[in-house]
Amino acid sequence: MAKILHVVPDESVKKLVREAIDEHHQYYSHIYPKRVYCDVELTIRKSVDFVEQGEFNADVIIARGLLATKLKKTHPSIPVVETPVTISDLMLSLQELKQINPEPSGIALIGLGMILHQAKVAGDLFDVEFEPIDYLLTPKSSNVIEELFEEALSRGYTSFMGGSSLVQLAKANGYPASFVNSSKDSIWLALTEAQHIAAIRRVERERAARFETILNHSLEGIIATNSYRRIIQMNSAAGEVLGLDPVKAIGARIEDLIPEPKFLAFLRKDRNCYNELIKLGKSRIVLNKVASSLGEETIGNVFTLQDVSNLQSTEIKIRSELNRRGLVAKYSFEDIIGESSQIKTTIERARMFALVPSNTLIVGETGTGKELFAQSMHNASPRKDAPFVAVNCAAIPENLMESEFFGYTGGAFTGASKEGKMGFFELAHEGTLFLDEVSEIPFKLQSKLLRVIQEGEVMRIGHDKIIPVKVRVICASNKNLKPLVREGQFREDLYYRLAVLQLQLPPLRNRGRDVGLLADYFIAQYSSLFSSRKKSLTDQAREALIGNCWEGNIRELRNVCEQLVVLNRSYSVGIDDVKSVMEPAMASSYCEEPGRDSVTIPGLRRTGELIRENEKELILQVLEEQGYNRTKASEILGINRSTLWRKMKEFGIECRTTLK
Repeated sequence: MAKILHVVPDESVKKLVREAIDEHHQYYSHIYPKRVYCDVELTIRKSVDFVEQGEFNADVIIARGLLATKLKKTHPSIPVVETPVTISDLMLSLQELKQINPEPSGIALIGLGMILHQAKVAGDLFDVEFEPIDYLLTPKSSNVIEELFEEALSRGYTSFMGGSSLVQLAKANGYPASFVNSSKDSIWLALTEAQHIAAIRRVERERAARFETILNHSLEGIIATNSYRRIIQMNSAAGEVLGLDPVKAIGARIEDLIPEPKFLAFLRKDRNCYNELIKLGKSRIVLNKVASSLGEETIGNVFTLQDVSNLQSTEIKIRSELNRRGLVAKYSFEDIIGESSQIKTTIERARMFALVPSNTLIVGETGTGKELFAQSMHNASPRKDAPFVAVNCAAIPENLMESEFFGYTGGAFTGASKEGKMGFFELAHEGTLFLDEVSEIPFKLQSKLLRVIQEGEVMRIGHDKIIPVKVRVICASNKNLKPLVREGQFREDLYYRLAVLQLQLPPLRNRGRDVGLLADYFIAQYSSLFSSRKKSLTDQAREALIGNCWEGNIRELRNVCEQLVVLNRSYSVGIDDVKSVMEPAMASSYCEEPGRDSVTIPGLRRTGELIRENEKELILQVLEEQGYNRTKASEILGINRSTLWRKMKEFGIECRTTLK
């Protein structure tokens, strides 16, 4: 509820005002809402000097005479409504004076405002000579009332009408005087005007309170200046960005607080400016400037500013929320099982690589745990809370690779999503992008990939906007990329960009007793998963597993352990169980030299009829029989389409007619 402070000179006036207030409230309370209609507080004061500052905590003040004039000067931010002196007020005061002095020869009327007009009208009505003495038009010292009283005496006036201070002074000196009281008419006029002002002021204060709440809870720094570039408003966010106290900054010229040359040049621009990047000290600020206008008159500017680091942090959170696709690394170095010197050395090397942002190439045979190491490096790095985006380059159709890596805008091509899509680099911003089987990236895409890695910028398909990205790239390959570079199948400049750090993973056959540790882990895991009785390996079974070649490395070992758990009905897994599972595979398997590339078609290993040198002939035969339908050919060969596509590239087999 709004508040009106009504200042009166004595108890008699207070009683009259209270009666008028009660009548006014009964009449007007139904017009205004409860929260807008004013609560009127009365206080008796003869001078502004006797009013405490706390008493002026009101929307409007009502006062009269000299007190009202002084309040307007001392409290310019609070509206002061002056109680008017009407002709009826003068008539009542004159009647009171005539009771003391029935035949006043001349009356000094001391007041202000419309006193000249009111004195003339009252004099004509009652055939009495009034001498109006206006407070504001007469030179005065600090003791105003005494000076005006002495001036009236010097002019020959011996009867007085005016305020309470004048009446007391005149009577103390033996002169007749009457108080010009405020009638209910005057009080009603003042109350009605004050109520109207208070209602408007209440609405403005509510609006200002909402604005201040918005301003101070905005994450964006906001500064408002007037037409002289002096700050009239600054929120806490702006103070934090600039390192200033918002309260102390009010009234200062903005160029004095931000003296950077680039900001001063920005300030001189007449037009509105957006997304200007300015360096202030060690921080980089994104700055906007918009003119504030009143009609066609420009009354100042509003500046908004944000710290780039905060924007980037917010961007990461938004990207994470909008793309809840499990972009996290699940494994750490503690999840890597092994006690051999080879694996311990590799882990130690990977831990050191994890601490730096350099791009890394992980090389190892299929199934050695390249992604496990990539995830562990991410979780041991300063980027552990940022996204981890894993991409199998061999599994993405060539015609979709560019859109998947770099993203696209809505409707950029036939079949594109209307909302557009972020690419892998955007998704991995501030985090890690893991590119598995990086050797399968088409040659024509490699140049675009190189540019993104070099410049840290990406442009979506169908868009002209550059998007900055900050990504660590970890690549993995089961092939030696150097021969591919020499053969012109992989760009040399891209190779050196990706292989800044290199990590070679040892094959399982070189890790000795680690095979037994891994087998124990997988058997316990699958026993729990299948809710079967807990199983363990016999020493003979463990030795048999350790002695195997493991062309498929850990992946093959895991598959064997799963079969052992499914087929075994007892508590222990013996040598006979291992032989029954391993013999069909061993019939066609052979140990290759360490480091030799190996991607074997399962169908060949099952039959044992052909060795690796016959793969190309078999693939060609099946493709020709199926009219180069890769889907049907991959089903017959027992491999997936991406593996078949990779083998075709390896052997230089051209896809002729089918798109399937």
